[in-house]
Order: sequence, then C-alpha cells, then structure tokens
Amino acid sequence: MRDFASKSQANLGQLNIFPRLGQTIYWNHAAISPPSLVINQAIQETLDDFALRGSDAFLTVVEQRLALKADLAKLLGAPSSDGRDFAWCPNTTSGIQAIAHAFPWRKKGGILVFEGEFPTNVLPWRQAALRQDIPLYRANLNPLMDKAGVDWSEVESFLKLGVQLLAISAVQFQSGLRVPLKALSKLCKTYDTALFVDGIQACGATPIPLDSIDFMSSGGHKWMMAVEGAGFLYAHPKWHGLLRPQQAGWLSLEEPLDFLFSDRSVLRSDKAIRQEMSAFEGGAQSAITYAALAASVEVLSRFGIDTIYQHIQELINPLEQGLIARGFYSQRQYDDKRQSCILSVIPPVSDPKNSVEWVEALKEYGIMISHPDACLRFSPHWPNHVDQGIMILEAIDELLMKPT
Repeated sequence: MRDFASKSQANLGQLNIFPRLGQTIYWNHAAISPPSLVINQAIQETLDDFALRGSDAFLTVVEQRLALKADLAKLLGAPSSDGRDFAWCPNTTSGIQAIAHAFPWRKKGGILVFEGEFPTNVLPWRQAALRQDIPLYRANLNPLMDKAGVDWSEVESFLKLGVQLLAISAVQFQSGLRVPLKALSKLCKTYDTALFVDGIQACGATPIPLDSIDFMSSGGHKWMMAVEGAGFLYAHPKWHGLLRPQQAGWLSLEEPLDFLFSDRSVLRSDKAIRQEMSAFEGGAQSAITYAALAASVEVLSRFGIDTIYQHIQELINPLEQGLIARGFYSQRQYDDKRQSCILSVIPPVSDPKNSVEWVEALKEYGIMISHPDACLRFSPHWPNHVDQGIMILEAIDELLMKPT
C-alpha cells in the first residue's frame, strides 16, 4: 500500500494537508469530512493507474482492498486481524439492510430500536419486522442520557419479551451521547439478543469495543475522513456461518475470480456461497472510493483512535466551558465514558436567533458547524487546534452583542 501518511506529513492540530479550507474553521466532521490532499492524491493515482493499464490495474486494486481490510481491522480493533470480519458496502444503510435480510430470524422474535435515532438505523429494521411478521419495539434514549447514570430498566423490559436484535448508534448524531456498548452488550448476552451498532458517528475518532458487539455498519465520509461510497460492514466471527445472504452476486461464490485467470475452463454456477463476510459484497466496488478509504485509514492509523479521541476532547472541553458561561445549554454528558467527539448545545433562551440563524451567522466568520434536530453541533477532528476554539468563542461574543 502506498505510504500516503509520510508523504503528506499529517500532524495533530495542523491543517497543512487541507490547504483548500484556507481560513475556514471547519468543525463539522460529523456531517462530511472535506477530502485532504492525501485523499485527492489517492483518488488521482488510482485513476491514473487505470488510465495507464486498464484492466491490468484490477488485480492491484483487489490486493490493495484485501490489505485495507487488515489495516481497518487493526485500526478499529476487530477480533480477526486479517480483516475477514469486514465486508465492503457503499454506505451505512446498505450494511444495515444486508444484515436485516440475512439475519436468522425466529417467528416469535422481535427487534428493538430507539426513538430519536437517525432514520438509517430504524427504517431497515421496521421493514424487516414487516417482512418477518415480528414485533418492532421502540425504547426511549433518555434513560441512557440520565446525568445520574444509565438506566437500563426499559431496555431490559423489552429484552425479556424475546427480542432477537437490538439496534443502536454508537454515538447519537444530535446529542453526541456515546452509548456504553460494553454494558449494553453484557445485558444483550443475558437475553441472547444480538447487538447491531450504527458506527458512523464513532468510527475514526471514538473507540468502539468491536469484540463486544455482534454487528456494525459505517460509511467512510465522516470521521473516517474518506469519501461517500466507501463503507464497511462488520460481523463478529461467531456470526459468519450463521448469516444467510439473500442478495448474492458473482463475488459471493467460493473462488469467484478463478475462471477469469485460469488456463483452463473452470466456470461453474453451482459453487457454494462463501461462509465469510466478503460474500455480502456481491459485485465490483468503486476503485477510487476505496483508494480514498485506504489513504484515510493509513493517516488515522498513524495517530491511533485513542490519541485522536483525546486530542478532540482537548478541543471540546474549553469550548464547552466557554459556551456554558455564555448561556448555552450543553447536551454533553458529565460522565466522560458517555462523551464522544460531538459537542451539541442549545442557544441561550435570551438570544432570539434560532439554530439555523446561528449556523448561517457563524458562516460569515468562516466557521462551519451544523444544526441537526435544532442543536448547534460542533465536531472537530485531528487537524483542528485549540486556537480555533478561542476564535469560535470570539465570534459568538460578537454575535451575542449584535442587535437582531
């Protein structure tokens, strides 16, 4: 794999590989991460290789994607170091849909989702419940956000009903709540319930205990810092032989490429479906999007998730304190084990601007954030630095003083 990280000289708190951002204070990685020079280089080199070699570049790409799975496994701490726990998928939704179709449902089972979740991690399960004619239960997220501690009693009451699968996001997109997945996993195991995690607001910045969960799906364009179209699906090794892929393709078969490169005719349509996660890939994937993901994984691996997470906390902590002092209400948890890399706040009651107006006003100062579910969401990443937080507070001071 190309050594993008050393070429780019990526360093914590430095924006040298994001020259096109200019003076922009970009704290919106929970929405979309802007492509760096590393990503641009990876995409361009892949295009150039296909332009030069055509079909001869295909096997190179296949080998690079196999190596990428191993790199991804190491970065995220997957049980299998060779990457066999992963399958490529275009986005979070497609990974969820794959498991919703392939899961070994029981007739009297059920699915548990949460009110307030991003729709990606609700609608595929709702449709699965309709197809399988099984109950869909909805729990409240508020007991998980209690500042006094997590209250699992409602969740457990649903699990006692025979829920087969519980689906939840590792990090909630609007509040930034980091779900205590190890504790939830332990509870799910007590009732023989599979735990599915939407990982897109965590992967790349917030640690996830992959060895404690059953499934996870994530896109690559947020905290993973790649581009749209490069996602991945994870399943714990114990599930590889239990899933039943309903949408198989030619790459789902055992030794799917042999008939293309053998010196004799070996084409067969009666081959078995592989008992591994790559069977879910079905057909060809985008060469350029996964080249981008490979480049981003290499940079993220240079730092490590724990280091990135700690760096972001050092950015968020003083900003949160400053915002609270100015009358904003923070939705961040007091318990650091439930904190993520998202800081969401509600504007002061005394200020007439709504969340949309705040985001637009901050843009005039070159500050990019977002406002999901009427919250002001700040989501910096490893290139951001503490001075930017100071500039954000200075801009907010001016906006609070401006007449409306």
